[in-house]
Amino acid sequence: MFCCKMWQKAQGMPAVRLDTPDRVCYKITMYCSYLSGRWSSMPKKWNEDAVLVESVAGNIFEMLPVFPKSLLHIDALVRDHQMPFSHIQILVLLSRREMSIGQISERLGIAKPNITPLVDILRDSGLVERIRSQTDRRIVHVHLLPAGAEKLAAIRRDVAAQVAAWKGSLSRSEIKEFNNALASIVRIAGSINE
Repeated sequence: MFCCKMWQKAQGMPAVRLDTPDRVCYKITMYCSYLSGRWSSMPKKWNEDAVLVESVAGNIFEMLPVFPKSLLHIDALVRDHQMPFSHIQILVLLSRREMSIGQISERLGIAKPNITPLVDILRDSGLVERIRSQTDRRIVHVHLLPAGAEKLAAIRRDVAAQVAAWKGSLSRSEIKEFNNALASIVRIAGSINE
């Protein structure tokens, strides 16, 4: 209590005894108005970019447990196609264009030495092929084979079946809104990683 009175005196605020509820409310009101006055006179150092970054990070963080379970049953894809999710990710990347081991590593956030065995398994399964660069023999490009494209088409059909099952939970307008949001995410995320 003494410390509170000393602070009030130092700030030029009237000393208030905190022994009744009315006085507690008065104290809180005075303190809030004091802070409000101080806040409005402070230089504006509020960084809107930092707020945006925190908001995006928070949304991504909140999405982590929801995305794989609520939206897409990845475990069903892995089980039905007898293929680890990392292999599916590589096939999806290669469906757009051939990539080097380093590019795949960078896009997936997996170290190069760990990508090579994954690509080797896909190659042994006849889904991709490794081609050495003509200009730099150290670089190996990975190319999707027709069997890999067929496997990917089957996976895509299963994803479409899962999305079709959303009709019971989401309205058509919600699905459209979600699709537009996903299209933006894919476009923006693609430009970040390239």
